Amino acid sequence: MAPLLSPINIEESASMLCGEITPLQYRRYWYSDGIAVVTNNGFTANLRISRRGMPPTICGGPLDEQYVFSNLHFHWGPNNEEGTEHQINGNRYSMEVHMVHHSHRYKSVQEAKLYRNGVAVVAIFLQANSANPYLEMESLVSILSKIKDPGTTGYIPADKAFSWLRCRASSSGYYTYVGTLTTSPPNKEGVVWIVYPAPISVSPSQVDAFRRLHSYGNKEISANCSKLQPVNGRKILYCPLSCVSNSLSSWTEKK
Repeated sequence: MAPLLSPINIEESASMLCGEITPLQYRRYWYSDGIAVVTNNGFTANLRISRRGMPPTICGGPLDEQYVFSNLHFHWGPNNEEGTEHQINGNRYSMEVHMVHHSHRYKSVQEAKLYRNGVAVVAIFLQANSANPYLEMESLVSILSKIKDPGTTGYIPADKAFSWLRCRASSSGYYTYVGTLTTSPPNKEGVVWIVYPAPISVSPSQVDAFRRLHSYGNKEISANCSKLQPVNGRKILYCPLSCVSNSLSSWTEKK
């Protein structure tokens, strides 16, 4: 059987409309307690939440159980037209954000990625087509100049860690399919992907700030995208807001 790897090109015409499903619920994402730790790991900017009693979680939608937030990281390319790992109808955008979660049954992504349905990743695109910076993202972008060197770390308020993503996820549908992680092999099949196709508008200078980060080879990280993989006949579902029960917002805060 052909492997079912990620990332892929998602064709709207080849996707199936999902039936009525429960809302995606993002819990404890908007809390102000704790702190967001942003680290240059030599490959990307990686964000995690620290000093918080209960971590953010996600459930509902295509997920059969609760998943615990592990990290948020970024992918980009050498220019603003080829920076995403996934494609939508053959189109790429400037950047792709991955919010990585592990099943509550496991202690970490490292453990969970060895099991089917152990990991769930939310992907959101960014497109550099605005003359003005996306202000909600400025707290994060401004810290990048302080973590230029690999292994360095900066801090931003916890409530600034996710607020800049909320506008997209609360106002558009998403695709979902089963694949793999795009980094950190072994790439076990069975990762649940949730991909929001409509990008958030940011400025070119905000994307450039990520390209100025350095790898351990002391070179600028001009690109960190994985190679596109064949779909190999797998099922891809599209879940518009009209298919989501009680869909006032797919990012409604739940305690």
